[in-house]
Amino acid sequence: GASAFGGTAIVRPSAEIVIWQSSAGTQSREGVVSWCVYAIIDPRVDAIFYIGQTRSFPHRRAQHLAGTDQMSGVIIGQILEAGFLPHFCVLERHVSEDAALRAEIFWIELLMARGFALANCQAFAKPGDRKAKRKAETSRLADMQRLRAVANGRPRRRQAKPRQRSKGWQKRDLNRLRGMTSSGMDVPSMAKILGRSQDDVRKALAASKTD
Repeated sequence: GASAFGGTAIVRPSAEIVIWQSSAGTQSREGVVSWCVYAIIDPRVDAIFYIGQTRSFPHRRAQHLAGTDQMSGVIIGQILEAGFLPHFCVLERHVSEDAALRAEIFWIELLMARGFALANCQAFAKPGDRKAKRKAETSRLADMQRLRAVANGRPRRRQAKPRQRSKGWQKRDLNRLRGMTSSGMDVPSMAKILGRSQDDVRKALAASKTD
């Protein structure tokens, strides 16, 4: 099929360009389409910053939202800190890992050629470049966290663990909670991201159902 991307038609005869709708397997002539290539979009700038492939999209999406030690995890941390949720989009579905890996490379090279700043390791010519970029993004995330701490009346010192005491819910946090719930994230992951106890999260979820 063909799709419009950046104003130019991209012809991929063996690819299916899709938007993720459910975790159910899709049948093809070759069998069950269990592998997919996906993109993560930064809603602050409406731009793709990471391309990945996986056999379990819901699980991998939950991993990204819970936090990883990759550069993409640092950027997702910035997005969450700013009060947003990253957008996830399945670009292609495939019946084999080999096909998914080749498609992943295709999308990375295509987006790099179009000028997208990707967090994938393939987007950096030298390991040192990626290390420097990750350091800069990590520093930016730390600055965002310090500013939020000051805005909330907390001391500037870095806290080793998120606060677990009960506290009132702000509208921004409730919106983030709804987004995490709709994305299928589990309670422990939501509690970690929001810096709350699991009991607080469960109570907020229960309250939202009665509203």
